[in-house]
Amino acid sequence: MPEEHRSARPVLPLLRRLAGALDAQLDLSIDSDEMSLSFVPHAA
Repeated sequence: MPEEHRSARPVLPLLRRLAGALDAQLDLSIDSDEMSLSFVPHAA
């Protein structure tokens, strides 16, 4: 497995916990040439 794949795995659980602490939804999109990540607040 390429190095970038091995190092990326532990980050997702951390981002999930961060989204919970922020009371937000984590939106992650990965395409062949770009990636986006955002935290979307839950409705009040």
